[in-house]
Amino acid sequence: MNQRDHRGEQSASTPTSLTRVAWWLAGGGVVLASLAGLFFVGMVLTTPGEKVHSLFFHLWYLFDVGAERNIPSWYASMLWAAFAGSAFAAAVLACRKRVSWAAMGLVGVAASIDEHSELHERLDQIGTPLAEALGWDLWFTWVIPGVVIAVVVAALLLPLVLSLRPRSRWLVLAGGAVFLLGAIVVESLSGLVLAHFADQVTWHFILVTLVEELLEMLGLALAIAGVLAMFDMSRLPERAWTVRFRDSTGPAEVAGE
Repeated sequence: MNQRDHRGEQSASTPTSLTRVAWWLAGGGVVLASLAGLFFVGMVLTTPGEKVHSLFFHLWYLFDVGAERNIPSWYASMLWAAFAGSAFAAAVLACRKRVSWAAMGLVGVAASIDEHSELHERLDQIGTPLAEALGWDLWFTWVIPGVVIAVVVAALLLPLVLSLRPRSRWLVLAGGAVFLLGAIVVESLSGLVLAHFADQVTWHFILVTLVEELLEMLGLALAIAGVLAMFDMSRLPERAWTVRFRDSTGPAEVAGE
């Protein structure tokens, strides 16, 4: 496999956008959230102690988007890994801002690890005293330092995002906004719902959590689509393929059989 400057397209087929991969990933998130909701309803509508109720409980726990170390948490971690992989690929092929692309990839790696190990919840040790000092009544106090981290990361990556082609730029910006809407705003709302019902998991909390996690997965899929929109894949007549990265200084190309 080799990297070279692109010289022409006369022998290549019509380029195929890789963004369809991201749309499939978004669809996977919708399916997981839907299954979690259906299994929760099935559990509620069946009688506790019956085998059917027990079956729905185990299925709901397996697909509960608010739980950790199950299918949705693995999927969210995989989405972040896909985001990191696409950013690292851009860092290899880009003609400019390679360090920024690599930094974006590292953010994806860190977030993927966090999805699996719940590192962000340990920020409560910082967030709780801050919430008390500010007089804020928050259930999930980790969102306070979480917002600070998000602002710092956004400030560091914003120059790169603003330099992208228009479609990629708006996809990444929209993805970040949707993700933060779920991760910060709706997560805070779910904490208020939990506090209102004295730490009891009710259907209200389940519904808000479903919305929160779905927004996070959809936002991440949009960001992945934005990065993948910078790539084009073409098949050559000699049955070779090319994947080209287009930044503002011109495309680079990787070829293979």
